[in-house]
Amino acid sequence: MLSPADHMDSVLIVDRSAESREVLRTLLERRGIRTLETNEAGEGLQILRDEQPRLMVLDSECLDVASHEVEAGIANATRQSRTRLVILGKTMRNSPNCTADAIVSKPYHYGPLIRTIEDFVEQGVQDGVAVRDSGARPGEAIRASH
Repeated sequence: MLSPADHMDSVLIVDRSAESREVLRTLLERRGIRTLETNEAGEGLQILRDEQPRLMVLDSECLDVASHEVEAGIANATRQSRTRLVILGKTMRNSPNCTADAIVSKPYHYGPLIRTIEDFVEQGVQDGVAVRDSGARPGEAIRASH
């Protein structure tokens, strides 16, 4: 079993694309960041609760097929564990439950996404994040403040 400190240095990747998960895993692990992954939001919720990673990268397409209970569970678990949430793709207009710390629009480039992830991992669980201009180009992170 990992210690709480080990959990806080991990990133959970929830993406239906095996290729995207593999690329993110490879790039993050080369930087010494432990990754956890799944292709399904419900399983991601369980991993989130069990492992309490520092950051969750969640493809919005996984939320599109998730139940409202799973979505609410993710929102609640990220708040309780203070896990940062980066959503890939569009924001969920009909879903106020999942409040992201950053939204990375699609199509995205891995470089800016990895830099966003690294920033959150380095920040730890500090309160509040800087807000970037909401007119971000595709692939740029838009950060929300808490």
